[in-house]
Amino acid sequence: MSQAFASFSEFYPFYLGEHSNRTCRRLHFVGSCMALGFSPRPW
Repeated sequence: MSQAFASFSEFYPFYLGEHSNRTCRRLHFVGSCMALGFSPRPW
């Protein structure tokens, strides 16, 4: 699924469609929080 988008306005409807499922949104949120938690801290 390597679809190229020319602009954000083309990408955003696709993104919203991919995240319309509640479980998908929750997993994405958890994964993003984990990635931020494991990222190097500036302090």
